[in-house]
Amino acid sequence: MLNSIIKYSLENKLVTVLLLIALIAWGIVTAPFGWKVGSFPSEPVPMDANPGIGENNLLIFTNVRNPIQCRKRSVLIVSMGLITATPLI
Repeated sequence: MLNSIIKYSLENKLVTVLLLIALIAWGIVTAPFGWKVGSFPSEPVPMDANPGIGENNLLIFTNVRNPIQCRKRSVLIVSMGLITATPLI
């Protein structure tokens, strides 16, 4: 399949160049940077770069029936994991 696409592109250079120009134009139209390119229409795709500042949640599956005992064990496991975690610096 890839060989046939390459062969077609080499045999039909005009079509290949026109497709490349169309792809570049589509990239400029949808670029999230708000570029002003003359009368060229610009419809930037919105980007969401806000960090999640909500509370961190942890879901633990266990066989313990007593919720208090389950909480004690899970807090111990998470605490030990945080203590023994290697620093990123």
